[in-house]
Amino acid sequence: MTLFVLATSSGRRFAVPVEHVRCAIAAAETTPLVESTPFTIGILNLHQELIPVIDTRKALGATIKIMEPQDKFIVLDLAHQAYALWVDEIQGVKEIASQEIANPNQVESAEALEGIIKSNEGLIWIMDWNKIVNQERVMAHGS
Repeated sequence: MTLFVLATSSGRRFAVPVEHVRCAIAAAETTPLVESTPFTIGILNLHQELIPVIDTRKALGATIKIMEPQDKFIVLDLAHQAYALWVDEIQGVKEIASQEIANPNQVESAEALEGIIKSNEGLIWIMDWNKIVNQERVMAHGS
């Protein structure tokens, strides 16, 4: 059994393993970057730590929107760097058995998809945010 934080962005449900989650906070104004990667919308100053903010809608191929007061950030620790995922809603924490997670190999163009949880409310994507961040760096810097 693994604990996941469940969230939604533009109607797309996804899960993040709790072991990567530092905290969840209300969305706040970010500082735009002169040169940013494709999914990064800016930098968040959280307790004097500068944290890149990822637009999960762009990363998930969903509809882009403006930030609203009820939006949230899920702050993750990935590969020795903190990142904030901008989400519409955090639905809570759920324990998932490994047999409930389907293999993502059946889904085309799903390099960053780690697994799919089949629930009564529909499918929940388990994304590999490390891979997304690394792919984003390559796309931005061409290396």
